[in-house]
Amino acid sequence: MDDLRATIRGFKTATPTNDMNIDLEAALNALHTATPVADTPYEKRLYKYHENNNKGEPHFLIFRGLQKLNITRLQNELSRYNNDIEEEKSAPKTEREKKRLTLMLRDYATTLRDYEYLTQLIPITGSQASYERLYLEIAFPELGTIACDEGAYRKFVPPPSPPGDKLRHYLKKTHHREFFRKGGIPEELSPFVDVTARFVVMLSGSASLVVPMLIMSLLRVTVVKSLVTTSVAVLLFAAVVSFVFKASNTETVVGTATYAAVLVVFVGTTGSSVG
Repeated sequence: MDDLRATIRGFKTATPTNDMNIDLEAALNALHTATPVADTPYEKRLYKYHENNNKGEPHFLIFRGLQKLNITRLQNELSRYNNDIEEEKSAPKTEREKKRLTLMLRDYATTLRDYEYLTQLIPITGSQASYERLYLEIAFPELGTIACDEGAYRKFVPPPSPPGDKLRHYLKKTHHREFFRKGGIPEELSPFVDVTARFVVMLSGSASLVVPMLIMSLLRVTVVKSLVTTSVAVLLFAAVVSFVFKASNTETVVGTATYAAVLVVFVGTTGSSVG
């Protein structure tokens, strides 16, 4: 049992970058032939399991088979009730029968909604699902073999994170250098990285207008210089919006057209003053 637990600990700490080949099925077979868990009360083992798995969001079984079984059971009960009503050619008469029908329909609708909600959660597959199954069987051997069908384990959908782009990814990588060096990726965007990215975007947006206007208005003002400056600035602006900030095609066209219109107005103003 101690060797098996060591195997589980090694699997738990392993990352995709480690070349660890752990035979989970062999570990499960060893579990069934190993010495039973000591006579530890279930409540203490439950608390220990919770304590060891309390660092992140819970992973859980959705019991797809039981959900389908319950749906079929309620469906059959409603079908029998409907047949009785059709045979009698009469709606429920007593208050008890009316409440029974209401509760059956409510339970049926709730069960369908619950099943739809659970199946829309993020599935846990592969080695991570095998680990969840194995760890449960070690902690609670009296449960027997835990379900291991595809998509049996799920986790909640994470909350939407701030918009991600290459700038934020670069700042995140620079700010969390040690974290990236160990092969990890921070799941959340820190306030410092988000504020820094917004500050850089603010400066870049201001400079994209101020710099071309200064180039066109300083030194010798000519229409050719203004047109060349505008063309280069518009191309750079479109490239940055499309490739750096990952804007959609519509957003890129609208933003570039608006930016070009502002510069064209300035070109027309400087051209009329030169003329």
